[in-house]
Amino acid sequence: MGVELNDLSKAARSGWMWTALEQVSGKLLTLVVGLVLARILEPRAFGLIATVSIFVNVMQQIVNGGISQNVLQKKTVSEDDYVALFWSNFLVSAILATALISLGSTFASVFDEPRLPSVITMMSLAVVVANFGRVQEVWLLRKLKFQKIA
Repeated sequence: MGVELNDLSKAARSGWMWTALEQVSGKLLTLVVGLVLARILEPRAFGLIATVSIFVNVMQQIVNGGISQNVLQKKTVSEDDYVALFWSNFLVSAILATALISLGSTFASVFDEPRLPSVITMMSLAVVVANFGRVQEVWLLRKLKFQKIA
């Protein structure tokens, strides 16, 4: 019993370290990309990207908060659970992307920016594609493979 607790404690410390590294490096990368974009884009174009990013980030949070957490917390997970995770994430992200894309012309009118629909389309589709790796991420989290995720 003591050995199991020691191993679990070691895994927790390692997991915390790798998760912190992943979070910090992700935030730093976002900062660097933002600074580069701010430098190379005109202010109006940068504002366009920032505006769409708000909606896309909300969309991503909705997709990630659903069945993924359920699969992570289950005591035992079957192959069917992973298949359901994949298809539900795909379906939810596709529906949200379609909804956001369909609102593109409305946003273009509100912000008086004709380029907005194409930016919304590309960034929304990126969320759908990014979710293809969610099953693998959940599998790695369940196996406590934080180093591979980072």
